[in-house]
Amino acid sequence: MLLVVDFSDLNLEFDRTDIRLDSSADFTVGKLINKLCDGIEEIGGISIPNKTMLDLLNPKRNRLDATRKVKDLSLNDWDTIYIARRA
Repeated sequence: MLLVVDFSDLNLEFDRTDIRLDSSADFTVGKLINKLCDGIEEIGGISIPNKTMLDLLNPKRNRLDATRKVKDLSLNDWDTIYIARRA
């Protein structure tokens, strides 16, 4: 599946990217957040502080459980997911 990842809440120079995920991805939302942050840091040449205080939000901006498997999420091609700082 193709997804848009919006990380405008992080106040970086750029604020979104597209990613392709296998719909049978057998890893957790928490691991996805870590991998997305690693990619953002590598591409942007920046460091994201307090990564443990980030959440992944679904298209309706509801928090996704970090222990949930990515393959169990109800997402469609070109849905937007959000990386946001925990309030």
